[in-house]
Amino acid sequence: MSWYNDFVSKLIQCRACPRLVSYRESVKPLPRFMNDNYWRRPVLPWGDLGNARIMIVGLAPAAHGGNRTGRMFTGDSSAQFLFRALYEAGLSNKPIVFPGMMVLRLGACT
Repeated sequence: MSWYNDFVSKLIQCRACPRLVSYRESVKPLPRFMNDNYWRRPVLPWGDLGNARIMIVGLAPAAHGGNRTGRMFTGDSSAQFLFRALYEAGLSNKPIVFPGMMVLRLGACT
């Protein structure tokens, strides 16, 4: 998927919003994340981008979630809310995701 690799490369280098870039790069880790290396770049999409029927877009800056982990909807309360909503809509096999959980299957949306 060369289009995907090109997209990701451009995405993680994006600096189109100077105020957001400044904020995400200056976020100080919370005490419990003091030993984590923060990602501090735009977060990457995940899922089957070529065949997706729905898209969920996160609101920046995800200071201690995506900004820390580099993965959208992880590490903060937005993830818990999102996955519960997907489960209730019949689009997820689990209502909640915890760090270290191996499999979350998202179902087809018709």
